[in-house]
Amino acid sequence: WMVSAGEVVVVVSADLPPYRQAQEALLTGLDAVHRGRCLVLAEVTADPGKLPADAACVVAIGTPAATWLHRRRLTSPLVYCMVSDPVGAGLHQPPSASGVSTDVALDDQLLLIRESLPQARTVGVLYRERDERSRQTVGQLRLLMPAGWKLEAVAMDQHDSPAAAIDLLMGRSIDLVWTMPDTAIWNEATVRSLLLTSLRRRVPVFGFSTSFVRAGALFGIGLDPAAQGVQASGLVREVFAGKAMTTVVAPIYEICLNLVVAQKLNVTLPAAVIGRAKRIFEPGR
Repeated sequence: WMVSAGEVVVVVSADLPPYRQAQEALLTGLDAVHRGRCLVLAEVTADPGKLPADAACVVAIGTPAATWLHRRRLTSPLVYCMVSDPVGAGLHQPPSASGVSTDVALDDQLLLIRESLPQARTVGVLYRERDERSRQTVGQLRLLMPAGWKLEAVAMDQHDSPAAAIDLLMGRSIDLVWTMPDTAIWNEATVRSLLLTSLRRRVPVFGFSTSFVRAGALFGIGLDPAAQGVQASGLVREVFAGKAMTTVVAPIYEICLNLVVAQKLNVTLPAAVIGRAKRIFEPGR
């Protein structure tokens, strides 16, 4: 097969629903003339010849696809979405790439915390001492905190078990736990442990994803993969219009609330926050 110049080639990191949702929205945002072949990263790494040299634009969905394609130093423009920490992944280095990050600005998250829990002053966080990005995130969070706020940070990798680190953090008179997306910290077991402990200690949790809030965090942020695809399609159209490539675009995010947990914690969330929330998990639903 051949992909003619002018078409877009999409490479998804894996055949998973979030990536496919982003892909579908991306293709919907492009006109039929520019829609090219959609590939999965595994088939491209097994046979790089499947990646055409004359594509007008290559779109990577997910960090693995974006980093692999960027290392190939493509002659075609590279656009990406569903990528966490693009700078840490090296996507800011030449050759230039343009894309949508999944990282919601920390100051936006702190603003949501302040609006949702006006009395909160002490924030707890679990991080990894041996991971540079984890340490940097804690440092950035501390710098951005409003005057009079305090950050209590516990390094999970410095304790015998996640449960021990969670217990230590919960014992520090914190007003809430803020979580960062880190698969080395959060899995099904550690999420469950934190959420059960938070209910027992009556300490709210700020979740970094819709699923985290659905599972039992009081509130948090969520990303819609389809919105990432829509944003990426806009960047592709900019490529076709000959505009200078944008380095990183901030994601569109949703406010998520769990009113079942609010009831259990006896917390009343402000009406203004509830009114802006896109995902609300309520009793009986």
